[in-house]
Amino acid sequence: CNHFFGDPVQFIFLLCCVFSTMVDPAGHLDKEQWMQPMLELAERNLGPSVAPSIAEGLRITRMIRFLGLRQNALGDAGVRAIAEGLRENSVVEIVDLSENRITDDGAGYLAELLSRNPSVQALILTGNRIKKLGAQALAAGLTSNRKLKKLVMNSNKVRCAGATALAEALEVNSTLQHLSLSRNEINVAGARAFARMLGSNTSLQTLSLSHNMVGSALLDFGPALAQNRTLMELNLQSNLINASHAVEFGERLFRINLRTINLSDNLLEDDGTKAILGALAEQANLRYLDLSNVGLTAKSMDAICGLLQTCPFLETLQIDCNQIGSEGVTTLAASLKETHSLTSLNLDRVGMDTGAAVALALALHSSPNFTSFTVSGNNLPDEACRSLCFSLKRMTLLRNVDLAQNGITKDLLVELASVFVNNSQLNTIQLTANPIARDLINGVLSRREAGRVLDSLDDRSAILAPPLPPRPSP
Repeated sequence: CNHFFGDPVQFIFLLCCVFSTMVDPAGHLDKEQWMQPMLELAERNLGPSVAPSIAEGLRITRMIRFLGLRQNALGDAGVRAIAEGLRENSVVEIVDLSENRITDDGAGYLAELLSRNPSVQALILTGNRIKKLGAQALAAGLTSNRKLKKLVMNSNKVRCAGATALAEALEVNSTLQHLSLSRNEINVAGARAFARMLGSNTSLQTLSLSHNMVGSALLDFGPALAQNRTLMELNLQSNLINASHAVEFGERLFRINLRTINLSDNLLEDDGTKAILGALAEQANLRYLDLSNVGLTAKSMDAICGLLQTCPFLETLQIDCNQIGSEGVTTLAASLKETHSLTSLNLDRVGMDTGAAVALALALHSSPNFTSFTVSGNNLPDEACRSLCFSLKRMTLLRNVDLAQNGITKDLLVELASVFVNNSQLNTIQLTANPIARDLINGVLSRREAGRVLDSLDDRSAILAPPLPPRPSP
């Protein structure tokens, strides 16, 4: 300990090692890792001058499993020191260096770390300045690494060359299970490299390429997914995928193993949506499907209902921000009476009226297993929401209810409170931008008056938060 008394930062580091917190503010730990010792120093603006002290602590401590240094302006010099400290550490498993102004040089130091460190299993580099050369260096490190399981590089600029290098590395690497490259300006050629990789890779379980420019490369993913038996989650949100891409993709899609598919914020329209849904109809493993804001209408609802009939394990369906209308919601409601696998349904901003809401409420009578139900932004009046509340109060597993941006008034207080009675895990009902929320804010309805009903059970009440921004067009 005498070694640390001369440097307060190092001494504080040692104390943090001993009294490390047991929470995960960054949300990067899995369930089994929640109780592992961790050092979270996020958003301290520590700068590169503090990095050598942290590195020295890393050489000594054998307690820290999670090292959180997000948003500290470490730069390449600071990252070099951290990497050198980690080379001599055999216990740190998760390293978060997000938003630290890391460039290709810093990525090179981390790539060298990958070839030498025996313990790091997750490396998070979101929001840095890593481009082609840095991605290529990390790819080279991956070819010899046999420990890293998760690499997150969202919001950098690896582009086509960097993406291709990483994809080719995964044709050799058999350890990495989770890769996220959202917002990296990856074009069609870069996306095709990942499709080729999936044809031979046997370890990757989740791949996120959201907010890039996959476009027509979607077609290459069909045959690749048919060969791949390990990938379970594919995120292609907001990728300039259009209806013609989706139609051809649907024709090539068969015998896949995916459990989670996100195609939201792409202009699939009805033709593309129905083609994909038709191809997915026999995929028994499907658990989660996100088709939010893809331009589908009531014309696609028969295909969605068919999917519910043939995918017995589908739990989550996101079809919000589409012009489904009352006709489409009524069609869906009829199907929900016969299928009971869904536990989460998002119908925000779909343009339903009171009649459709009542039909949906009646269907929910036979679906008691819902954990999440959202219908915000539909301008539903009290009458419609009263019917929904009557069905929701019969459930016992609800954790999330969103009724924001409707027409709910204080006359619905009793019905809202009744939803809490059987749902012990439900803490709040989202009521943002409803008349009842405005009444509370403007003093027409006092919090005390509302609280006598809404807070009747364990102080649970409505959330009053700023209105949600409109969802962008695909």
